[in-house]
Amino acid sequence: MAARLGSTKFAAVIEEIVTHTTEADSLALFATMPEQHVQIGEVGAAFMPLSIESLMYHREGGAISVMHYYIQEGDVMMDPMAVITPEGEPLEYQMDGFGGSYFRMEEGVRDDRKKELNAFLDTWSRNLRHIWLPMAMEAAHA
Repeated sequence: MAARLGSTKFAAVIEEIVTHTTEADSLALFATMPEQHVQIGEVGAAFMPLSIESLMYHREGGAISVMHYYIQEGDVMMDPMAVITPEGEPLEYQMDGFGGSYFRMEEGVRDDRKKELNAFLDTWSRNLRHIWLPMAMEAAHA
């Protein structure tokens, strides 16, 4: 049985954050808007900042970059970063730092690798929903 294409849970929570903090009323619209960026949190705070960007010029068409990051010796370190379609299909994944990794969805990617990435995105979505969505809602109403 083929692995499902994407994490709809991840896309749903990202869409909630985007619609609370930008003029976009959907993730699909956000992905096509030039130079859209949401940042919640600050470097050095208790939690790493969350950054969400529209990538309207991504090779796959409108896409969204989602990442937590920290600064190490002046470099931005992604911990992690995922590029997804507005439907939640993962296109790229990157984790910097010790033992870092990079992965891009392409033809022939094994189903077990897709399942692993989707499971990670589902876990990340739970953390985003419990920590970052409330912070986004609070910032939007401040």
